[in-house]
Amino acid sequence: MTPITFVKKVLRRLKYEFMLRGFFKEPRPLLNLLFRLGWDIPLFAVPYFVSHNRESLERLKLLRKQGHEPAVVYFSMEGDGRFERLYEISKNLGNVDSVWFQFPIQTVAAEAIIFKSHTQRGCGFYEDARMKYIDPINDENRVNYRTYLELFFDALEKVTGKIDFFLSGSNHDRYVVEMVSVAQKRGIEWIVSEREGTGTEYTYQNEAECNRNSLTVTADYFIMANEGHKHMFELGRRDSVKDLFVIGELDTDWWFHWDQKFTRKEYRAWDRYEKRVLFLTFGIRNYVSPYAFPNNPEFNWIQLLAEAEDEIFEFACRHRDVLVFYKMGHIEDNNPIFLERCAKAGLTNVVPLDRSFPCNELILYSQLVIGFQTTAMYEAMFSNNPLFYLDWAIHPNIDRKTMLLPLADSGACTTISSKQQFKEMLERWTVGDPEILEVNDEKYMARVRARETMFVNADGFVAERVWEKLLSLIQLRKERPK
Repeated sequence: MTPITFVKKVLRRLKYEFMLRGFFKEPRPLLNLLFRLGWDIPLFAVPYFVSHNRESLERLKLLRKQGHEPAVVYFSMEGDGRFERLYEISKNLGNVDSVWFQFPIQTVAAEAIIFKSHTQRGCGFYEDARMKYIDPINDENRVNYRTYLELFFDALEKVTGKIDFFLSGSNHDRYVVEMVSVAQKRGIEWIVSEREGTGTEYTYQNEAECNRNSLTVTADYFIMANEGHKHMFELGRRDSVKDLFVIGELDTDWWFHWDQKFTRKEYRAWDRYEKRVLFLTFGIRNYVSPYAFPNNPEFNWIQLLAEAEDEIFEFACRHRDVLVFYKMGHIEDNNPIFLERCAKAGLTNVVPLDRSFPCNELILYSQLVIGFQTTAMYEAMFSNNPLFYLDWAIHPNIDRKTMLLPLADSGACTTISSKQQFKEMLERWTVGDPEILEVNDEKYMARVRARETMFVNADGFVAERVWEKLLSLIQLRKERPK
């Protein structure tokens, strides 16, 4: 094995480790040693960044040689690929006003070394950025992290020169808040394309209060998915926020441009199943926590989730020739119990998947989608698959109009009102009942209307509109006094 081959093999392994671990577990001793020696940035982060951006670096060099000074735009490589089309547009149009650089999550691997767990990684800024601001828990960690970020941005600016804009998919995650702060002090304008396109009147109002208290809405510009979401961030914005734009959800472009080739290696094993069900599991307090739950512990979905999982389990036992995806979003409440139960029963046809596996692919790959209060139910409305919305065991004091997403009466999905009905509908789907399988014109139009309430202008051209907005911001920056 040549030295170059060995280095490539090590880098591939490191990439896998950090994606697998999600930065939340202690990394390999080698990286720990690199950090302690101060070599992690020059030996790992910067080479990784450069290897992902050779084409952009060549273009930047060429434009500068021609006398142009384009804006340098970084974009974080989100798991959902929301900025990929923007990146392609920036290249295909041959625009001299900007050069885009991919920012792989692995380039910030040293964060995992400083903050060896999710909790520690967040400590020092805000105990819970969605709840309330508190004094830093660990000032030393916070100082260390800011020092690391300064060194990291120094290293990146030596590679690309100045950095004008940074695009990310979040602002109020705990660690991102600190990155935004460090970047803004260096003159970098931070633009956020927020994912949280769904919400209720209740959660919008309460989360706005949380954002205001936790000092987290601090980026320069926000791209929003709908007016309700804009209102939420308007209420919680800080003085640094220059503007908020309702343009649409970049993620929705995927449905109109994907080539629908399932190329991931996992699909080869799954292809032998002719029927596939996607169950979108949910937390027992989704869309009421952390706002109502402390004072109203009865506001939960414990019974609904337990009974739904019972039926999913029994269904998988009866139909071992049907593949069931148990798709988890965040760390949910009943996952370990359910998964242990399936393992003891030998249910190889139940596949647990965490949030790292793209849900949009699974929606199209499956023939039935089942869910409750989740963004993915609106994403599933871009497909022609039957959708089952679970709707029973709801506490009577929960106001459906303000505290629940308007799915039950939307006409966009089949509403399941009891555990027994859930069992019956699953069986009808299994035998191919046309009434269950068909998505007629009426239901299709209901899906379009429901989608638009959450993802405005979902026509496959959101990236183009965001591109135009970015060009105007680049021009505005050029015209600003030095």
